[in-house]
Amino acid sequence: MAGVRSAPISGETPRNARRDFLERFQRGEIRVLCNHSILTTGFDAPKTDMIFISRNIFSPVLYMQIVGCGLRGPKNGGTGRCRVVTVRDNLGRFDEKRAHHYFMKY
Repeated sequence: MAGVRSAPISGETPRNARRDFLERFQRGEIRVLCNHSILTTGFDAPKTDMIFISRNIFSPVLYMQIVGCGLRGPKNGGTGRCRVVTVRDNLGRFDEKRAHHYFMKY
């Protein structure tokens, strides 16, 4: 609605559409990928400049893998800055167990 080119990707997205979206994202033709359980590990997009996590992640290793593509830095072909946003919800009982707490100081 705001004119930002975007695409949704999930496990139900056909492989050929997924590949097309990813290639267009890498070329800068798509600015935003809305991902559900696909682009967590092994996804290579060094020019990523924002990662928005809106689900609970309890594994610090998985959290690091998800944000890793945005934290490469220019010497590794990445961006100079990457904003990482982790949405906190009202599930207080998990507050200190979510993975982003391990990285708050960074």
